[in-house]
Amino acid sequence: MRAVWNDEIVEENNLTVAVSALRKALGDKYGNREYIETVPKRGYRFVSRVKERRGGLSDEQIEPIRSLAVLPFVNESRDSAFAYVSDGITESLINTLSMLPGLRVMARATVFNFKGQTDIEQIRRKINVDAVLTGSVLCTRDHLAVSVKLVNTVTGAQLWSGRYEKRNSEIVRAQDEIANEVAARLKPRLSHPPETFTRGHTVNGEAYHRYLKGRYFWNLRTEEGIRKGSLYFKKAIELDGSFALAITGLADSYISQALWNVLPTKKAFHKARKAIAEAIRIDPDLPNAHASLAYIDLHSLKWKEAEKGFRRALKLNPHDPTILKWYSLLPAAKGCFDEALEIAHRAKQRDPLSPLMYAHIARLFYYAGKYPLAEEQCSEAIEMYPSSPLAHAVLGAVLLRRQMLDDATDEIQKCIKLSAGDPEALGLLAYAQALSGAHRKARKTIDRLAQLSTTRYIPPHFTAIIYIGLGDFDNAFKWLENTFVQQGYALTFLKVLPIFTDLRSDPRYDKLLRRAGLN
Repeated sequence: MRAVWNDEIVEENNLTVAVSALRKALGDKYGNREYIETVPKRGYRFVSRVKERRGGLSDEQIEPIRSLAVLPFVNESRDSAFAYVSDGITESLINTLSMLPGLRVMARATVFNFKGQTDIEQIRRKINVDAVLTGSVLCTRDHLAVSVKLVNTVTGAQLWSGRYEKRNSEIVRAQDEIANEVAARLKPRLSHPPETFTRGHTVNGEAYHRYLKGRYFWNLRTEEGIRKGSLYFKKAIELDGSFALAITGLADSYISQALWNVLPTKKAFHKARKAIAEAIRIDPDLPNAHASLAYIDLHSLKWKEAEKGFRRALKLNPHDPTILKWYSLLPAAKGCFDEALEIAHRAKQRDPLSPLMYAHIARLFYYAGKYPLAEEQCSEAIEMYPSSPLAHAVLGAVLLRRQMLDDATDEIQKCIKLSAGDPEALGLLAYAQALSGAHRKARKTIDRLAQLSTTRYIPPHFTAIIYIGLGDFDNAFKWLENTFVQQGYALTFLKVLPIFTDLRSDPRYDKLLRRAGLN
């Protein structure tokens, strides 16, 4: 910085904000990073290719396909109950084609923003992809028909189209044929030839349909959806006990039940570990299974195992945005925020329109103490998806650190309303009330959480943060000790959570850090 601004006072925070504004001016609003790349611990560099073109484009001058969006397939069945099939085929093709080297495939959360949209030019402008794969599905009880088109978004030319007629039980075969045909069509335009990339599937058509239903409900990201998804994964496994993807889906359901406080963390993670071990035994090279196990290890304070697991998962699938997003939490927990943000932005390149991704990056900025940047990310998430409870919760926590208590309270209350009374948001609201001097209201929430714990699992750290707001550190440490006993996931971020700042001068906090392996 001294070499560039010799006699000027330029702070790193101001530079980061300026680069963020410059990215927006260049049209990188959603973080595709086609122009400016972050170089960890060094700065930034311009990475877009610069070419001079004269006259029109010949076929030889057309750029190769480096990026693809599989748009949500249209359900043309008369019965809306078959929506899970069109959604499931879309997601499976995304997961399969993302394994192709040299091809950036947009993630599910991003492309499902375009459900029902047909303006390819507008889609290209928003997510900057070279091609889109569109399709429709006609499904009956016995018959399956899938129509597919591959379109160049720059020229508007149709690169390929196909129609697949199968028995309903042959859905996996139809997906494989489509994926292989798309890979073959893209092969001359890719830097590397396609490899065999279908893993963990089943030859049992009914089992696969039940798996797709499980993913359909799991993707709803609701407590009821997670429960239903778990049931369908179990039904799929009953039909094919060696169906590794379904077993991994069941493990993901258990992890979600821990994060949604449906099950105690210790119990849910134990069930998930057992399922993942079986999935890896069946298919040792299933990337999502290794990622899920690493995620559990991360929240179980098994740092070395988590690092090893994430690296294994990324070796098998280097660009999966979910794996990258989860992996970014590992350096973040240790306070290595530049590394964490670099990994998260790599994930965002393939999932640029996901409000969950924006909320995730906001959390990383929040942990790093970069509150203006965290607030900016939350605002982006809320602009895309105003009913996101997570984005409002993170924004509320950020505003608390900025001493904007009224605004923070408003955001937390929005989260509570949108999440139908999420207990964690109730705890955060009580913390805010305690900071503002409303101690009686805060203590009532402690009683309310105790009452709720008789009918559902309430993690101890929800109560601990209220006591921190009240200045009652003895009780705060008591409840954090309970968090250790119950293996609560909040311990993962014990070192970096700003809400624990007031405890850091207490010797008991250092003891907790040592126990967590974070000192």
